[in-house]
Amino acid sequence: MKLIYNYIAKRFIKIFLLVFISALSLFYVIDFFNNLSTIISNKVKLSFALSYYLAYTPKMAYILLPFIFSISTLITLGYMAYTNEILAMKNSGISTLKIAKPIYTIAIFLVFFMIALDNFIVPYTYDKALLIREIYIENKNQNLWAKEGDTFVKINSIFYNQKLASDIEAYIVSPDSIKKVIFSNMGKFTKSGLILEKPTIIDLSKSSINLSSKDSLRLSEFNFISFVKGLEYQTPNIIELYKKYLSIKHNRFLYVSEIVFKIVYALSIIAILPCLIFMSTNISARKDDFVRKVFLGTLYSLAFLGILMLFNAMAQSKIINPIFPVTGFILIWFFYFLKKVLEN
Repeated sequence: MKLIYNYIAKRFIKIFLLVFISALSLFYVIDFFNNLSTIISNKVKLSFALSYYLAYTPKMAYILLPFIFSISTLITLGYMAYTNEILAMKNSGISTLKIAKPIYTIAIFLVFFMIALDNFIVPYTYDKALLIREIYIENKNQNLWAKEGDTFVKINSIFYNQKLASDIEAYIVSPDSIKKVIFSNMGKFTKSGLILEKPTIIDLSKSSINLSSKDSLRLSEFNFISFVKGLEYQTPNIIELYKKYLSIKHNRFLYVSEIVFKIVYALSIIAILPCLIFMSTNISARKDDFVRKVFLGTLYSLAFLGILMLFNAMAQSKIINPIFPVTGFILIWFFYFLKKVLEN
């Protein structure tokens, strides 16, 4: 039995890696050509484009893993059924569930891997990817705010490659009033801070309004990162979502939905497996049947994952409570196909 398990596991892993690399490569090619005109028009450096795709890989891997697992399972067990290997194993007294045991073991490992990936890696790499996309690829540089201490600064537009800013407004405040307002047409980011060129200063701290100007003014607490960090998406993990759920009552639907979806999406690998086993192990030794059932199994997988995402979107819109419909759907799906596998 151990030799059979090792044989199935090795074949599955080879196909899984091949499908995984192919799916990621396809995503890179499609996304790159979709963004090619933007990359050329904004004169994006190749290093920034590569950094974006490298940072986006964990998020894309997390999204694609259940689908990749489904295709790999269908191809592995389906081809074994097509070549009559499954039939030979069954005639030797090995049940369908035992044949799929190595794949179930890999599925459990992938569930833990997806949970770890989504909560400890994706929140940081996905933020970085969005940051690179918004700043360097899409050049979103309008109306940026930053706060350091008692000073607020608004920049109408920022030129990241040249480290320049235009149409700058700065507000120096006290707990109950605005002390100074500063206007400047142009500023430059340096290691020592944001240098405003020929700023106009309106002093409101006294009883009368004083207007003055300087050749330059340095806001030492502000640097390039002060404005860049304001664009971060801040992808939360389960712990952060749970804390928000406890502290913010009016958005509880959203936080419950996100928590449920993070757990269920990882567990979907196990929930969908009986369906894949049933579809693939019933393939006959005909090429058309192999192609047809692999295709149908892929459609079932897409439908399953799509319904989960639909429930998540409906919960975020406060249309439904996600816990009961998601749980009911998964249990019905899982036990229906598990029954089919046991009957087989």
